[in-house]
Amino acid sequence: MPLTSYLNDFVPPLDPSILSDASGLVDDPRFWSAFLYSLGGSPAAVDAFDVDRADVEELLGKLSQPESWPVISIDLSAGSTAHIVFRNCLDDAGSDYVVTGPEIAEPITAVCLDGNFIGPALSWTELVGTAQRHTEKLGPAERLLLLLPATGDADTPPEAVPLVAAAITAVRDSRLPWCSQRSET
Repeated sequence: MPLTSYLNDFVPPLDPSILSDASGLVDDPRFWSAFLYSLGGSPAAVDAFDVDRADVEELLGKLSQPESWPVISIDLSAGSTAHIVFRNCLDDAGSDYVVTGPEIAEPITAVCLDGNFIGPALSWTELVGTAQRHTEKLGPAERLLLLLPATGDADTPPEAVPLVAAAITAVRDSRLPWCSQRSET
């Protein structure tokens, strides 16, 4: 079942064109600051990526337009996909983690990050295992950070904090201008 079926339960009905592919945003350092900031509101998320706060606020504004719901898709196993939908309803904004796949009859909203929390969908072990499945589109650090909000395991191991910090560092460093110049030489 396609992701557009996720829109069937909204009232009034929504045009499927409201969903827009935002996968290219993961290459923008502003995205990571905005994404991590939107999860916890910590200014450290902005500071970690050495981007201008005004630029992050501009991107947050673009990610929250009611007429467009950005979607970032993450390949899972067995042909399934997790879609992070920036649900920009005027009175009910949030982020939904929606799973689709060949064996799934209707899209499943596995996590809903807003006032009506649904989740968590992943344990720490599942998060790490899923993140380590490298794909053409996303590396393990990106996958870990994108899926982290879908995790709610109270029994995270001691290495959880250093692993998340390493993922933030890896994503940040891979987007610094000197890295792309260095790799070309």
